[in-house]
Amino acid sequence: MVVASENGEVIALPDLDADPVPLIRSSRSSIQELRFSADGSFLAAIEIDGVEVWSMKSLQKEPTRMTFEGHVKGGKISSDGQRVMAWGQFEACVWETMGGGQLLAVHANNEGGFNDASLSADGQKVALIDGSYDLRAWDISTHAELGQMHSELSSMLNLALSADGSRLTAAGAGNQLWLYDTRSGLNLKATARHHYHIQRLLSDIQGRLIYSFGTDDALCVSDAFTGEAVVSSVKVGDFQADVFIDPSHDGRTVLVHSGRKKAVQETIRVWQSTTRKAPSRHAVAGQRDFYFSRLSPDGRLGCLSLHPGNRCYIYELKSGKVCLDKKVAGNVYVTLFSPDMRKAYALTANGWVYGWSLDSGEELWPPHQQPGRIRPAVLTADGTRLMVGHDDGHIRIYDTGTGQVIQVLDHPGEVKTLRLAPGGRELLLSGSTDKLAHVWDLRTGLKRCRLKGHRQTIIASGWSPDGRYVATASYDRTARIWSVETGQPVGAVMRHETWLSHLEFSPDGTQIATACRDGTARLWHADTGEPFSLPMEQGSTCETVRFTQDGAALLVRDHSGFRFWDTTRGEPITMHYQEPVSGGLGMDSESHRAIMNMDGTAVFLASSMNYGALWTISQARGFAPPWFPDFLDALAGDVFNQAEDDHEAVDRWLALKEEILTSPDQSLYYQWARSLILPAVSLK
Repeated sequence: MVVASENGEVIALPDLDADPVPLIRSSRSSIQELRFSADGSFLAAIEIDGVEVWSMKSLQKEPTRMTFEGHVKGGKISSDGQRVMAWGQFEACVWETMGGGQLLAVHANNEGGFNDASLSADGQKVALIDGSYDLRAWDISTHAELGQMHSELSSMLNLALSADGSRLTAAGAGNQLWLYDTRSGLNLKATARHHYHIQRLLSDIQGRLIYSFGTDDALCVSDAFTGEAVVSSVKVGDFQADVFIDPSHDGRTVLVHSGRKKAVQETIRVWQSTTRKAPSRHAVAGQRDFYFSRLSPDGRLGCLSLHPGNRCYIYELKSGKVCLDKKVAGNVYVTLFSPDMRKAYALTANGWVYGWSLDSGEELWPPHQQPGRIRPAVLTADGTRLMVGHDDGHIRIYDTGTGQVIQVLDHPGEVKTLRLAPGGRELLLSGSTDKLAHVWDLRTGLKRCRLKGHRQTIIASGWSPDGRYVATASYDRTARIWSVETGQPVGAVMRHETWLSHLEFSPDGTQIATACRDGTARLWHADTGEPFSLPMEQGSTCETVRFTQDGAALLVRDHSGFRFWDTTRGEPITMHYQEPVSGGLGMDSESHRAIMNMDGTAVFLASSMNYGALWTISQARGFAPPWFPDFLDALAGDVFNQAEDDHEAVDRWLALKEEILTSPDQSLYYQWARSLILPAVSLK
């Protein structure tokens, strides 16, 4: 064991019974990290201005020191300890450890400089991230630059080489690892996938395995050459701050340390899928990421906030025809539509408000900017006014005919959530970082009531269908129900394990669904605040919950995909559809939650991989029909299309088959049963 102290000393402990051995240093520079060669024969100290290397066979000798021009950001040592690499913002160097001769020096091409670097285990290749998008690799012996790789992600942050340097694994502003061939520069495939951002990536000292850790608190291990998962996901604990990963030299053990640990209850479910219709994907050339996406109220249009370039992009989901593609002065955080679907409004983070005709694409009025960054926004039922929450403690109301501010409501704190009362009532619900929610009378501009009780930011809110109650969700780990008439809380406090992201009343007002950042959603009794279901585990941060129009199913969107749940039993009724998202905007309005059509048969999501995706969903709602158990029994016994001694049973199965084939019912139960019966019928 070797320890580097804060005062610059390096002390070796050959074994637990031996006395500590202080190592001779040729410099007093601060040490950032210590690295051993695979067999432990060499030790490298990565310093802020160079590298020192000791032979473990002669610890009393002065180390070989390599000086680096500029500040060292990181370094590596080859598996055999014969070569060492250090890199800074604009330069990277490789040296021989015996003698300290420089073998290679490379320089950054981009203004941002190098973001990460890797030395192959055999010491023959080096790779670096140059700027945000470029991955560059060199052959150290020939000094030749190999194939240059250009990432499709909005930024690349980490990389690691395989043992021989022929494969490069990279991670950036997304959920996936990407595997490249360093000689050709070809992107081979996406490999391991996390639920959320990947924070750390490295290979073992032999270059055989790749270890990645994400802010989903999971560790993944994949083969450095093929990209295949070795360990798909190990839950580590509750992520907080810096994470340290250190694999053992044989790669069989890995040490993971983070700022905070928390017991996590794991649930394993096994699903068998027959066929699944792939989503319809719409790519936008030249784009790398999205700030915001939504489905239009009539389900016809997909809306994307494009980045970089800051564009409001709206297209027809069925045909792919682009209806609107407008450059704006900031990141679009909200897109809204007039009731007749002939106008569109876009609001940007830096305070700009835009309006266009969807028929002609022309501006409705010159764009306007107000102080304070824009957060949530809603449009009145008659389409005449925009209610916009800002981070400067104000709710500004805009006239959609002119784009001008016609009223200002003061709400101290950054406004996080806005919801209009149902049925066209002139009431507005708001919540902010001041821990308060307000119900406003829009006819007078006065507060109808103030809702006080949360201890942290209110992040989401909603109205009951009859408009008599509202619910709020907070970073204080609770959701609450309030009477609009009295402004007082109703029922029990709905407590959660960590921060909440969203909530929604069911269409009949009997249930409230909540989304929590611990990876669960939950159903509650809306009249009492008591739990209706157990926590419904998704596996990663839950950000949106949406009831279908009939209230029978609940869509839960998390950072890795989505799933539907039965609202009568709190049980899943679909598989988990994989469609990762980079993150959320930390605000709430209907525009941010508009990802599903009313009956739950279509879900629209945008990925950080430059496309919008429309999923067509089949789901079994409510309880199975009375004939379904008999059908499963027949299916298991394989008696549908063959004679049996029990003629009565055969007659019963044939009658059931006839009922299924002739029924007009198009529910999933009938569709699935027909899909199994018809192939057998066609063979007769």
